[in-house]
Amino acid sequence: MTFAVERVVRIQYTWSPLTVSPSTAKALARSLLPNDSTLVRSFALPHFVVDEYVSKWLRLQLLADRWTRGQPGTFTVRYTSAEAGGKRYAGRIQALVIELRTD
Repeated sequence: MTFAVERVVRIQYTWSPLTVSPSTAKALARSLLPNDSTLVRSFALPHFVVDEYVSKWLRLQLLADRWTRGQPGTFTVRYTSAEAGGKRYAGRIQALVIELRTD
């Protein structure tokens, strides 16, 4: 966990050396998100899938000037694909990171 102004701004969870299915990873992520979270968009990068959310409740938890990498209340959940020895395990997740879009 990473803190800013006495608030958690980043959570990382790693299953290494184990992996889990995307549905298991998403269920864990959902259990940690604010109740009013709304999915804004999803996109894929090499080795990652990223879900971007917004939460009105979360927007009120930090001053507006702290949200330097997105609109206030914006955060991402990044799912890391599992790899070993340069080989990707198709459809398996090794880690997730929930991160506020702050400085």
